Amino acid sequence: MILDQLKAATAEAHESLERRLHLAQHPVSRGSYSAYLRAMYGFVAPLEAAFGQLPPDLSKTLELERRCKARLILQDLEVLAPGDSKPPFCEVLPEQGTAARALGALYVLEGSTLGARWLLRHLAPLGIEGCSAYLNSYGEDLGAMWQRMRAVLQTHSRLHPEHDAELVATALQTFQRLDAWFVRCGAAEVSRAA
Repeated sequence: MILDQLKAATAEAHESLERRLHLAQHPVSRGSYSAYLRAMYGFVAPLEAAFGQLPPDLSKTLELERRCKARLILQDLEVLAPGDSKPPFCEVLPEQGTAARALGALYVLEGSTLGARWLLRHLAPLGIEGCSAYLNSYGEDLGAMWQRMRAVLQTHSRLHPEHDAELVATALQTFQRLDAWFVRCGAAEVSRAA
């Protein structure tokens, strides 16, 4: 099953990044939140532009317009750090160009949205209500949006099992490149294993 394959293939990379993410550590600060948002924007915005190349039927099924959240990150940054320059884009993104690759990258990005519920509680002492549109992007629909993402992945795997390896490889590559980008942006510690 594709969801089991994705979880198994990315578990170590996911756990490693979570442990080293400055935002997840104590004490929390507005500076670490700003660094997190800047890093996410630099990774998410160019990927979302690449997702624009997906076939219209898949974009509609994915509810891609709602899943694209870079604009929300910018909105939060404008409140959190008005006047700051727009964050730079990551130059080394996961490979795109096929539906399987896009789905692999989206699996990681949507999974990070799931973690937002924990981050919102963790960051509550900072009083970020006015600059948490990205973390709260789905509101009460968070679980439903994740279930629909899972369903798209399962359907794609059922219809195109020959693309499963590419999808899983891209999900792992997305974690690895996001990790390297977060370290480069100062939003995560360098891995001890690196």
